[in-house]
Amino acid sequence: MNRLLAKTASTRQTILSQKKQLEKTVKPAIFTGLNKELVDYYQKSATILDKIEKEEKFAKDVLIALGPDFYLPKLTDESLWQTGKNKEIIAYYDNLKNSANASLAAISHLSPPADFKTYVTDQVAYFELLTKTADSVTNILKEQEKLKEENTQIEKAYQVLNLAKNENEKLSTKLLASRSRLLDFKRNLESFAEVRLTQNSLEGKLADAAARQPQPKSFPFSKFLGGLQIL
Repeated sequence: MNRLLAKTASTRQTILSQKKQLEKTVKPAIFTGLNKELVDYYQKSATILDKIEKEEKFAKDVLIALGPDFYLPKLTDESLWQTGKNKEIIAYYDNLKNSANASLAAISHLSPPADFKTYVTDQVAYFELLTKTADSVTNILKEQEKLKEENTQIEKAYQVLNLAKNENEKLSTKLLASRSRLLDFKRNLESFAEVRLTQNSLEGKLADAAARQPQPKSFPFSKFLGGLQIL
């Protein structure tokens, strides 16, 4: 991902440099319209790359914030409940709560791109559900020492967990879909669909203009025609 970020940033800088050079190029009046189209093309390409760069950086930051524990949404370890060991269940949820709070703090400080603000909202809701459930489960299980009713308390705690499972399944489905889209690099290609149409059109216009008359030294068609290939 670091290599992709570096390449995206480098490509964007190259495009902006070509745009700046083109704006300074002395061109005959008959090429004013074509020159403007080229400038607009470079600017639009740079804008798209800037958007992609921000989204890829956000994806990287999300993975760091989530850590290995929460790459996939989870609410429980069923095998642990089957053991019926009160202290182990409490320890599991205490650790899970601490990890969730750390990830919640990390992701809350991120500035998501517009297309992924809903994803962050859902991710925060998931962590809040997890910590709330962990609190409820551990509070019930810690009562066993007072009540001396271990099995009954575990049953009560598991009922609380089951109530949270339905909401967790809904959030998990949304989160996995959003995260899959965030990490799907094919969407970057989709972002360039419109600009590629412009690129094809400009290539035709530049080739036609270069073929119809001698190329003025002040307006090097071949250079800018080649520059279009960077995308």
